[in-house]
Amino acid sequence: MGSMLRTVVAGALLAGVGLSSALSAGQRGIIEGCYVPMSGFAETASYSPSDQLGQYRVVLMRKDSHRQKGPHRMLRRVVIQGPLRGVITNPVSLILEHVLGTEGRDGFIYTANDTFETEAFVPCDEAGGVVLEGKETINPVLGTGRFAGLQPGGSLVVTGTVNTCTGLNDFEVVPGEGEICFDSSED
Repeated sequence: MGSMLRTVVAGALLAGVGLSSALSAGQRGIIEGCYVPMSGFAETASYSPSDQLGQYRVVLMRKDSHRQKGPHRMLRRVVIQGPLRGVITNPVSLILEHVLGTEGRDGFIYTANDTFETEAFVPCDEAGGVVLEGKETINPVLGTGRFAGLQPGGSLVVTGTVNTCTGLNDFEVVPGEGEICFDSSED
């Protein structure tokens, strides 16, 4: 696939074509404090040996869920979903980076130095293709828009498969593993 076509496909996906809304309907308030992942998934398709596009959904719960007094309400539960792009930046060490977008285009989350630890692999064709099973640690480093208050140093852990035969990759969030922290970012 040509570079121009990849750029167009990535741009269309990140614009949220045909994907779910960014934050659950009616979610208003401040994303502030530290949140623990409770559930979620990611589904991607590889369109080159190092690039993948797909969609994701992550449900986060605030660690300190007491109600704040004042004019602004801190969100206790945040649901983030939309398009994602993943790039393998080091195929030997399986280091990746991701861009997590939203349909409403109200913010992006960028990750860096994400690691995939292979726990098992199964051959899936005679040409050397394999299905890798493992755990990926995703390290958010920057947020924009609604997620501008994202603080580097957090993580999110997923388990799943990378299938080099079909190009389809499936992951599930590991509940309670990792946390993502935000400074105040108002609607």
